[in-house]
Amino acid sequence: DDYSGSGLRETVVGAPTFMATGAADGHGALDLDGDDALVFGDDAALDMDYVTIATWIRINSYQDDARVISREFGTVEPYSIYTLAIGTSGGGAEDRVDFRIGPEGQNRFRLIGQQSIPLATWTHVAP
Repeated sequence: DDYSGSGLRETVVGAPTFMATGAADGHGALDLDGDDALVFGDDAALDMDYVTIATWIRINSYQDDARVISREFGTVEPYSIYTLAIGTSGGGAEDRVDFRIGPEGQNRFRLIGQQSIPLATWTHVAP
């Protein structure tokens, strides 16, 4: 459910499972195993002039460009307005946070974390 008050409804892709005792705060978490996702569609509530992205993650293996949160558009590069991923697109630092932001038609900026994200450990990430 959407707790933001924006009334967004998600489409579940794949078969994520809810872990009632998961997450760092003990209030539960979704287990997304790599082919699962929650898709919120193209809603104006997701179009922002300013954005702060933060989340708790627990990963079991590193993958190239594993998107955690992404606001995408179109079918040509750069594909996303903002993306928080683990592992850089195109290889390289697969164990680091990769944050990309580039509003449609504007220059794209990228930040790559300096520290590795540990495996099998709840970790708070915020670019």
